[in-house]
Amino acid sequence: MRDWKYLAISIPALLGSPVAFALNVTQPDGGAHIVVAGDDYATRQFSDPWDMNNALDVATAESGGVTAQTFSGGIFSFNTTSADAGFYALNPGLGGTINLSRGAARPIVTSRYRYVTMKIRMTAASGPALTAQQPSQVFFLRDGESSGNGTFGFTNFLNVTPNQWQIVTFDMIGNIHPNTPHTWTEYAQVGGLRIDPNAAANVRVEIDWIRLTAPAVTSQKFTVSWSDTQSGTYTIGAVDAGGTVATLATGVTGTSFQADLSKLPPGDWRIRVSRSGATADSVGLIHINAPPLVEVTAPNVRGNQADSYAANDIGNAWGPMDAGDILLTGGLTNIRYDNPVGTFYARPTSGDPGLMLSTTRKAIDADYYRSLCVTMQTFGPRDVGLGSVARVFWGTSTTTMSTSKDIIVEEGVNEFCIEDLAAVALEAGSPSPWVGQLAYFRLDPHEFAPTASCTNTPSPETCRDVRIYSVVLSPFARTNPGYVVRWNLTDVDTPIVPVGIALDPDRNPDNGNEIALGTVNATNGAGEFGFMSTGIPAGKYYVRLLAYDGVDGVTRHSDGPIIVGPPPDRIFRSSFE
Repeated sequence: MRDWKYLAISIPALLGSPVAFALNVTQPDGGAHIVVAGDDYATRQFSDPWDMNNALDVATAESGGVTAQTFSGGIFSFNTTSADAGFYALNPGLGGTINLSRGAARPIVTSRYRYVTMKIRMTAASGPALTAQQPSQVFFLRDGESSGNGTFGFTNFLNVTPNQWQIVTFDMIGNIHPNTPHTWTEYAQVGGLRIDPNAAANVRVEIDWIRLTAPAVTSQKFTVSWSDTQSGTYTIGAVDAGGTVATLATGVTGTSFQADLSKLPPGDWRIRVSRSGATADSVGLIHINAPPLVEVTAPNVRGNQADSYAANDIGNAWGPMDAGDILLTGGLTNIRYDNPVGTFYARPTSGDPGLMLSTTRKAIDADYYRSLCVTMQTFGPRDVGLGSVARVFWGTSTTTMSTSKDIIVEEGVNEFCIEDLAAVALEAGSPSPWVGQLAYFRLDPHEFAPTASCTNTPSPETCRDVRIYSVVLSPFARTNPGYVVRWNLTDVDTPIVPVGIALDPDRNPDNGNEIALGTVNATNGAGEFGFMSTGIPAGKYYVRLLAYDGVDGVTRHSDGPIIVGPPPDRIFRSSFE
């Protein structure tokens, strides 16, 4: 006769009880768990995180060894064409030019930022599937001169598993390569950040996001806890909505751990705890708060374009363009103003094409008109070495004109703006900086020499035709005696965000010399704040906005200045009218 009681006990014991060795994540539970976002460089400096949602997140024109660069659905992708492929998350610009790059404008403070984290996937661009690990590496460059003078450094290689999304982190201090010529903190600031994703051609690379973050503070951490009937060492991870795991810690003992979430982008994350033989995900989610993103739209780098030189002192704005805007041209033929209407269109006949803008009615008061914006197009592919550079010239006569350094011109229709012409770098031998009364102003749109292909198969691309949409010389924004500050705000987590407005003489948010103007409760979209300059010391300032959504605070400065003080006497500014 069978002992059924004995069998009922012994069979589960032999097969193993699912309860006996249970691993269970107890925190985060099902409640609301909000964590402060990490201090991310691109978020703080540009209000534009490297989330691959727009083409400004990567300086694609500077990429090397790649083809088919595309932004689609929040993914930046390309195919490698060499074993030395790389792209710039932050472009340092080019030495010897008027450097208008993001890296020159907002260099990375190395004492503050340390960790480069990215979500990446690599697959075969064609042919058999990848099987080998892909070695990734990060380079940093001090400035636009670094490629030539060796002021750069690089990390160790970090192997990325192919054919799946993976989240990897480079410690710019702890993961530095033993053969690097320079270390991260050897420079107070670096202007360039390049990522080399692998060391082989024919690889399809996809990037979901990149973050450069500072070490975590307590509010950016979360205490994970779990229960387990079996002891061991644990791996702690965070799982995103797509199922990709970011490893937060390994070799953890005990049943709790304070997890650092600062390297991860805003959004919902589930915690995963695993050990040999068991893995458990949390029931609840951790929500990393999305910081407010705010951009100052007035004042800006373009100055006060409503008070431009050509419109006010000549009576005919340099854009839309017409024949009255041009004093004379050189090295250009087939000049038209109807392709399309309102543009200057021409075909170069030399490697030094240029147009002198009309200044016949009144000299340019260079002490007043300081900001320059040019919207133009050079046909054909961008090639800086062959001629994708513009220059501006000025002077009191056509034979003694000062010459600016090169200005890199991007492919297609693009705008370049110079905040202050009085501060631009000049070619050696230039007789005068941007100052005083200037009788002549010239723009050279590029420096491509004519080629045989233009003669044999002429086209806008082979002949490097040029199209100028507008040239605008503007004064700085100015109180008169009031001014309206304007901005755009985006906060996906908070509908109303207090925004503090202040004037800052040096764009340094940490030295306490700002002049507070007020605070408004802002909503998503465009916002504004008017103020009077009464009682504010006269001088040159930048507008500083501080947006705080109750969890994260972000500071943003205007790209262009505002002048506080009495307006200049426009009638007697240069001569009696």
